[in-house]
Amino acid sequence: TCSEGQELVGAACDGDIASLTWEEAIASCEALNSLNDGTGYAGIGTWRLPGISELRTLVDYSGSTPAIDTSYFPDTPADWYWSSDDHRNPNNAFGINFDAGNVLWWTKPDTTFVRCVSSISEGGRAAELAWTKCSMETVSANPEMDTSSDCSNPNGQGTWKDALAACENLEFAGRSDWRLPSVAELHSLIDVSKREGVFIDQDLFPDTPGTEAYYWSSTTFDGLADGVLCTDTYECAWYVNFNDGYVEGRKIRSQKEKENYVRCVAGP
Repeated sequence: TCSEGQELVGAACDGDIASLTWEEAIASCEALNSLNDGTGYAGIGTWRLPGISELRTLVDYSGSTPAIDTSYFPDTPADWYWSSDDHRNPNNAFGINFDAGNVLWWTKPDTTFVRCVSSISEGGRAAELAWTKCSMETVSANPEMDTSSDCSNPNGQGTWKDALAACENLEFAGRSDWRLPSVAELHSLIDVSKREGVFIDQDLFPDTPGTEAYYWSSTTFDGLADGVLCTDTYECAWYVNFNDGYVEGRKIRSQKEKENYVRCVAGP
């Protein structure tokens, strides 16, 4: 319920939140397992620092400052939280900024906030989804799909509205239920274990660009308005950048009138 350093008092989290380095964050969560004569905090002995995919499930993309359900996680600061996933640069690790839900990385000696997680196992499968292997070749109301085995045809880019229409109108592989993925679904394709190239399985998705790999999600950015970037004039939507593993909603490329790549999804 509370961030590290705080304790639950009634319905509030009391005390000063601990700001820790990445290594201190890992140790702090593991230390919970030896509390209460070895039975662990709250009688649980499997606490750990969450992976980025686990931490991302706490983001409430419909809110901001903080972008989290404060009825479950009261007094959460609109700031950075560590994940256990390090970056290909050994000096960095991934985390999430709960001001709006951006996924970025920063250096391990820096200090920031920590929320621990426990589970019976670290595995688990998401709902079965079908993805287009290749990116959209043309992004419009009359889309074309690259059907080459190696996705060698040029990747199309389009505005957010064009991306929505392209996926909704796609008839492909015997299916007509294609749609533009949500930010959470699109983020599930990020493979943070990649030590080189883009942060995605290139065997499954061989067309993914090596630079500026910005892909639209269907999720509108409802977080912090940032003057020039996201305003009534320039509405924004979340994108995933597979070049560096970022998930962002208030950068220039988030503006719905910009053109980004598109990969469609089908299923529950």
